[in-house]
Amino acid sequence: LLHGAEAIGLKKEYKDGSIREFCFTDRYNFTNQEDDDFLLESEKHQIIKVELDSLRALDEKYVPGHQSIKLYPGKSIFRRLASNELITDFFPLHDRPALHKLRWAWYKTIDLNLRQPLENHRLESDFQKNLITKILVFDFANNFLALFYIAFIYDDMPMLRQTLRNLFLVHMIVSQALESLLPYWTFRYRSSLYRATLKSNRKAELTMHEQTCLELQRDTYWGTFDDYLELWLQFGYVVLFSCVYPPAAIFALINNVIEMKSDAFKMCNVYRRPFVYQTNGIGTWKVAFEALSYLAVVSNLALIFHTSRFIEGIYKVFPDASTINIILAFVAVEHILLGVRWLISYAVPVVPHWVKVETQRMKYFSLQALKRQ
Repeated sequence: LLHGAEAIGLKKEYKDGSIREFCFTDRYNFTNQEDDDFLLESEKHQIIKVELDSLRALDEKYVPGHQSIKLYPGKSIFRRLASNELITDFFPLHDRPALHKLRWAWYKTIDLNLRQPLENHRLESDFQKNLITKILVFDFANNFLALFYIAFIYDDMPMLRQTLRNLFLVHMIVSQALESLLPYWTFRYRSSLYRATLKSNRKAELTMHEQTCLELQRDTYWGTFDDYLELWLQFGYVVLFSCVYPPAAIFALINNVIEMKSDAFKMCNVYRRPFVYQTNGIGTWKVAFEALSYLAVVSNLALIFHTSRFIEGIYKVFPDASTINIILAFVAVEHILLGVRWLISYAVPVVPHWVKVETQRMKYFSLQALKRQ
C-alpha cells in the first residue's frame, strides 16, 4: 500500500508540518507513518483500484475458462473482464464498526438521471464542463425565467415575493426528500427482503459475503453533480431576488445545516461506498457560482429601479429627469457595483499566500531529493 501511495502521488503530512507527495524511501520523515491509520481507508481503496486497473495481459491469449474472450498484450485485464460482464459490480464495503461510532458522534453533536450523449471528450474535465453548461442553462430557464417574467413583465412585486417563497420552500423540501428519504426507504425495503432470506439473526454480525450482498441492494452514488446543482439553484433563489425576499437567506442557512447532516447520512446509510478521486478544484461550478453573483448585482439593481416607489422618489428629487436619464443612472450604478464586485474577488486571493509558499517549498524539496538520487 505504501508503494502504491508513492505511485499515485498521494500527499501526506511531513514532519515539518508541510504537505508533500509520499516517498517510500523517505517514509520515516512522514508524520505517523508507522500507525495503522496513516493511510485513510478511502486512500487504500483508491490505491487498490489503481493497482487493479493497471493489471496488464502478458502472454495469455484468452481468459482462462472463457476462450471466446481474448486478451491482448499490454491491455487492462480488469477492464476486459468488466466489459464482458465477468465482473458485474465493483465497489468498496462500508466499515460498519466505524459507521456505528460516527452515528454516536452525530447524535452527540447535534432522479433525474443526468446523462449526456457520447461526444468523445479527451478528458473527464471536458466532459463535465460540457455537461454542466448544458444542464445549468436548462435549469436556469426552468427555475428563474418565470420569476423574471413576474417581476419585469407582469410587474407584480407581492406576487413575485409569494411565488419566490413558495418555490424556494418547495425546492428545499422536495430536494431533501428525493436525495435522502426516498433512496433510504427504497434501500430499507430491498434490504428487508434480503434479510428475510438470511438464517442468521438480524442483530447478529453479518459475514463479509452477507454484508456484500446487503450493500449490493444499495444505489450507486454517481458523484457530486446533483449536490452542486442543488446548491447552485438555492444560491440563485437567494441572491437573484434578495431585495424582494430577504428571509430566503435565513431559510438557506437552515437548509444547509440540515444538508450537511443529510449528506453524511445518505453517504453512510443509503448509497454504496464510493471510491475517492483526486481533483484540483470544483471546476466549472466555480464559474457558475461567480456568474450568478455578477448577475445578482444586475438583477437586484434592476428590481429596485423598476419599482414605482423608487421612480416616484427620483422624480421628487429630480423633477426634470427623463426615462433616458434613469436608464443612464442605472447603467452607471450597475457598472460601479460590478467593478466593486470584481475588485473584491481580485483583492481576495483564491489560494492564500502561505499555501503558495508551502507549495513552492514542497516543490523545491522534491527537486532537491531528485537531484540527490
